Amino acid sequence: MSIWQNPDGSDNISRRSNSSISSIGIIGGTFSPKRDPLLEEKYHNWIEEYANIIQPCSHTIEETEQYFLQQCEAVPMDNDDKRMRSYQYSVVMNYKLQDKLSVFPFDMNNEAIEKWNRIQSDIRRELMNTLPEQYGIKISGYYLPQTERNLYLYEEFRSEIERITKHNEDLIIDTYCNDICLFFERTTGDIQCSNGGRSMINRLFVFRGVNKEDIKLRNARFQGYLSSMRELGNISGFR
Repeated sequence: MSIWQNPDGSDNISRRSNSSISSIGIIGGTFSPKRDPLLEEKYHNWIEEYANIIQPCSHTIEETEQYFLQQCEAVPMDNDDKRMRSYQYSVVMNYKLQDKLSVFPFDMNNEAIEKWNRIQSDIRRELMNTLPEQYGIKISGYYLPQTERNLYLYEEFRSEIERITKHNEDLIIDTYCNDICLFFERTTGDIQCSNGGRSMINRLFVFRGVNKEDIKLRNARFQGYLSSMRELGNISGFR
């Protein structure tokens, strides 16, 4: 599995495995421009410009989930669905166990790396067989059947895959067998999607909005909100 920035230079971060692509982030996630002084200055000025324009427009994670359900045809997943288990693992690893996980030993020998891999595998195996409630998280997941109403999201994903694989002939991803899935976690405000749904997540970020404190602090949620607004064409970019 690998993490990569989308090839068109957009703000969303994606995760690629052999069979799927996921867009990942807290609702209103972060964005960091490339380390170029001029670009960073433009980005900072862009943030400041819209901080003086944007008004508080915040919704809860529960309201955002209900908004999502109004936008498409979505089928709830069972708690024991392997996709739900995988999402549970991701949330626990990212939010609950950060202080317990060791950093990948880049400067160590193969034996140390193999030991690190075994530890990670043991943690994953344990988490995949643990109820979410034991970690104080509340998750829900949905898959989108390939109906006429949802078709544009699948077409969008296939177009994205074509862009990604255009310069990488060795990368083969089957875009016709996997359902687009979206997941919500109520205590952290985290959402993820897999196998597409990028424009949907941007709409969710925008609907979730920002509050007065987010705007004042220019925090991750505010920057993510502007990023999604820009990707949807609602505001101009900073480049």
